[in-house]
Amino acid sequence: MGTIVGAVPPPPGITPSFHGPLNEIQQKVIEVYSITLAIATIALGLRFYTRGWIVRSFGLDDYAVGLAWILSVVSFGLSFRSVHFGFGRHIWDISSSDFAYYLKLLAPVSCVYIWSLTMTKLSILLLYHRLNPNRIFRLCVYAIMFILISYTVADTIVVAAGCSPLDSSKAGCLNTLGLTQSVINITCDVLIMILPLPLVWSLQLPAMQKVFLVLIFAGGSLVVVASSVRVKYVLQLSGNKDVTFVEGSAGIWSAVEVNVGLICNCVVVMKPFFRRHLSGLLGSSGADSAKESPFSGIGSLFSRFKGKQHEARSYRLSSMDRSRHPKDKGTQLQPKSITISTTYDVVRHKANGNFDTESTENIVSSSAQGSMAKVNETV
Repeated sequence: MGTIVGAVPPPPGITPSFHGPLNEIQQKVIEVYSITLAIATIALGLRFYTRGWIVRSFGLDDYAVGLAWILSVVSFGLSFRSVHFGFGRHIWDISSSDFAYYLKLLAPVSCVYIWSLTMTKLSILLLYHRLNPNRIFRLCVYAIMFILISYTVADTIVVAAGCSPLDSSKAGCLNTLGLTQSVINITCDVLIMILPLPLVWSLQLPAMQKVFLVLIFAGGSLVVVASSVRVKYVLQLSGNKDVTFVEGSAGIWSAVEVNVGLICNCVVVMKPFFRRHLSGLLGSSGADSAKESPFSGIGSLFSRFKGKQHEARSYRLSSMDRSRHPKDKGTQLQPKSITISTTYDVVRHKANGNFDTESTENIVSSSAQGSMAKVNETV
């Protein structure tokens, strides 16, 4: 049996262990990714059940989050494979042959990771776009989408064409790229988190309901925290020879970042599910309870955004009554008024015998059914 050559010489006094069991970091990578992905899978299943069975309406945001989940599964598979070739292990405990294969996996791992994050963010932006037609709001959505897609495509091209970890002259390329990714991810996460907050605060709701809605959207801050912690380990990669060990720690937070993003994305549209199967959490359906429960504001959040775009307008026209008798010359002319108002229908979709509308669906029809004229004549 030949002697195994390590990827790098071990530090003085340390004996390499090429065939040892998984260390603590490697176990955490697998455990954290398995647990968070399992929860994300359940959340996605409940989202699809809500959208397909209760609401009976699928949008581009649903397809985008489904693709993000597929990429997360692929990322987990690649990460699991990488663990067996040194991911999370000290570099001196990795054979040169395993390390060479590990380097080949870095490029696809990086590309799948960044696309999974991007599709998750695009999904929530597509949801925003579908639910709020405000022009300025949508321009902000388009701007963030442009940033996300541009840097993701650019990163993919750089990794696929020029940023090769197999090239010793470009050893720090992936580290620099990873730091750039983290900074842009955090920036976009913060923008996506605060984008709907001004609209939420402008709603005619009690203060407690407003605070509750702000906290719902601020749930995305969990992803920002994970991204920020990951930056700490990315910075440690610069000039560190034990890169595989540090990358394992960063990989733990990458799993949290990807899958918690999926979970938060799915929870946003699951209000109909909670209302149907866990109605106790939302309180009574009565008007009084709705006023008292902080959850009541969720049901009409985005419908109120849209409702502001369809304000009712009325026009009052006046004319003089010429129908008085000719002999009544001293009679004062009586005004006749016509009020023309535009009316809108409020519709609710019926599913499985019960009325259910998604909290983020448009319940106000965008077109008027017609005009109604009222003639009020003074006698």
